[in-house]
Amino acid sequence: MPWGSTTLKEDQRYSPDAVAQGRGVLTITATPQPKADRPYRSGVITTEKSLALKYGYAESRIQIPAGAGLWSAFWLTTTVPQDHSEIDIVEVLGQEPRQAYQVLHYGFGAKKGKALHVSTEPELSAGFHTFAVDWEPEYLIWYVDGVERFRVTENIPSVPMVLIVNLAVGGKDAWSGPPSRDTEFPAELKVDYVRVYQRD
Repeated sequence: MPWGSTTLKEDQRYSPDAVAQGRGVLTITATPQPKADRPYRSGVITTEKSLALKYGYAESRIQIPAGAGLWSAFWLTTTVPQDHSEIDIVEVLGQEPRQAYQVLHYGFGAKKGKALHVSTEPELSAGFHTFAVDWEPEYLIWYVDGVERFRVTENIPSVPMVLIVNLAVGGKDAWSGPPSRDTEFPAELKVDYVRVYQRD
């Protein structure tokens, strides 16, 4: 996916104007824009032009928004052509704000697969929570608020990846589904920090 645009299934158009920083917090804001080419505007931050991580520890302290159709994500994806590896450190659907998805996508074509775990957490939209992954050649370990939630020891990616934090607003065919009448806008994903520790 080009980080600056969107996918065909989603209803947002990513815009730099949807990302702002103030009082020590970075905020990604999703808002309706009914007269534009996409019905919503939202934002994404990425290390695409500054950092590609291969093994190490990545952590972010985030507050996600609740509401049907909102899809918050903190993830790693490959920079290598023809490789579809992806590490979803956390994905949260706004209609399920207590469910944190931790996913490894690996391989491509007929060999494409995934390892998935869903942990039940406190209300993630009620405050900040810390999400992290420890990525080593032998394993991947996911953490929520410092507590291990998921561990994988097979199909570990060995390619450089960039970090992404984004707030998608799903269309009718997107995983999150469309927003409902009860979804409140503007919707804000707040990022206290993102930290990366690379292996030597």
